[in-house]
Amino acid sequence: MEERRRHERFATVFPAEVTDRETGRIVGLVADISAGGLMLRAEKPLGRGRILRLVVELPLAGGEKRTTGIEVRVRWCEEDLEPATYVVGLEFTGTTPAGCPLAKDLLRALKDLS
Repeated sequence: MEERRRHERFATVFPAEVTDRETGRIVGLVADISAGGLMLRAEKPLGRGRILRLVVELPLAGGEKRTTGIEVRVRWCEEDLEPATYVVGLEFTGTTPAGCPLAKDLLRALKDLS
């Protein structure tokens, strides 16, 4: 498979989940993240183009945390190697991927923790 990623990816080390915008139900948990998007592990397939909400608890200085959210769009969805699970590629919406403020905050936090 040809590598098409344009941004460095990081495994998540803090709570990050993706919810359905309409129902608020959790549809999956984030496996890794980059400046352009993220990979999700889900129990059900998600349709290409579907808009979801990423909710993240960012660690801050002094042990404090900030909860924030941003919309993401499903780019692809495939069956995972584990039975009855799916891996889903999501992209940040609303701004150019590398310019997304949440992505920058997340990447800074991940670099600080590694």
